[in-house]
Amino acid sequence: MSDTAAIIHPAPAGEMTIFTAARDQRWLLDAVHAGPLVVLDLAQVTSIDSAGMQLLVGAKRHARALGNQLRLINHSAQLREVLAICGLSAELDADGLQELA
Repeated sequence: MSDTAAIIHPAPAGEMTIFTAARDQRWLLDAVHAGPLVVLDLAQVTSIDSAGMQLLVGAKRHARALGNQLRLINHSAQLREVLAICGLSAELDADGLQELA
C-alpha cells in the first residue's frame, strides 16, 4: 500500500445486479475519481451478478487508466464464492485477506 491516504467508500447495501447497474455505475465513477487511492468496502453487498462484476472490473480498469488505484475490501463469503467461480478473485481483490495496513 502506498503512503497516500485512502479514501474509503462504502458500496450501497444489497445487491449489485442488472437491476441496480445504473445506480452502481454512478457511485463507482464518483468513487474512482475521488482520489489516487480509493478503497471500496463491499461489506453490505449481499449478492452480485455478471452486471455487477462487469461494473467492478470496469471501475478498476478506469482507475488504472486515470493513474489511480481502486481496492475492494470486506467481500462477503457469498461474493468471494461467486468471484472464484467466475475466475475474478484476483482481479477483484477477493483472493486473500484485504486490509488497509
